[in-house]
Amino acid sequence: MSKKNIFLILGVVIIACILIIVSQTTLLGKAPNGLVRIYISGQLHSQEELLMERDVAISQPDGKTNILHLMENGFYMKESTCITQQCIQQGQVTVDNYDKRALGTRVICAHNEVQVELVLTDRTPSPDLPDI
Repeated sequence: MSKKNIFLILGVVIIACILIIVSQTTLLGKAPNGLVRIYISGQLHSQEELLMERDVAISQPDGKTNILHLMENGFYMKESTCITQQCIQQGQVTVDNYDKRALGTRVICAHNEVQVELVLTDRTPSPDLPDI
């Protein structure tokens, strides 16, 4: 292999390393699109930022459980111990579709008394819906 080829390969590797470092640094400093507020029986249970994709378990002392799937741009109810499963059928709430949904920024599991709300950090959401 000639010196010219070695320098070319070395240059490509260095550029690739720089791009990886820049992309990781950018992702670490990325501000969330919003956050999710989780309510149980009308009381704020927890708050989660939309930074990375993950599942959040919402467990109650009486055995009621919901699994919420968070994404960078929204959430959906993945699993629930409720009888009707309507909370799962309500679909995704995202920063792009909340204004087109019947429940706006919320998913409601009436049987388990769980309500999940998308709170946007960079937009004004639709008018607030009445509490259940």
